[in-house]
Amino acid sequence: MRELLEAFSGEGGKHLAPVLFFVVAGLTWIALTFINRWYKHRQAEIDAALKHEMLQRGMSADDIERILAAGPPKKAESSSANHET
Repeated sequence: MRELLEAFSGEGGKHLAPVLFFVVAGLTWIALTFINRWYKHRQAEIDAALKHEMLQRGMSADDIERILAAGPPKKAESSSANHET
């Protein structure tokens, strides 16, 4: 660790800082790309499992399409529905 700090404080530190910045930026970009791809893959798995379960329950393709197009309830709709009952 001491050698790293001495490298930054010396004459070579002027050139090492931008390199270190771009290395960290590159690694961050790679990590964010990986997380984004993993999230999309996981979401596709969840959607497929939901459709499979609906088919196992005997729902028709039209019913599944209608339910998925409706989407999840909005917060305002679900909270107002709770207050009406």
